[in-house]
Amino acid sequence: MIESPEVIGPLLGEDDKLWVELSFRAADIEGESWVRPAWRSLFVNYPDRFVVGSDTHVTGRWDSYGDLIEEHRRWLDQLPPAVAKAIAFDNAARLFLGRE
Repeated sequence: MIESPEVIGPLLGEDDKLWVELSFRAADIEGESWVRPAWRSLFVNYPDRFVVGSDTHVTGRWDSYGDLIEEHRRWLDQLPPAVAKAIAFDNAARLFLGRE
């Protein structure tokens, strides 16, 4: 939840089985309404290794669930469509449901 793209990138390059979950990362990923270049580079270079989480581990999070999903949609909309679709849905389906 706290590592930077400069740490995550080399780890992804070393281990092709490593995945990155992105809940609570919108503020890190997005600058003032744009995806930070280091994150964008990671997403484009490793589009099949990221999943978006909504992290509603406590019931109080449900009150802000719509805002949370909107944050994800805002930065995902700035990525190439195929990359955004992979991160938003396809990767999780592949990882958890075995779908290609």
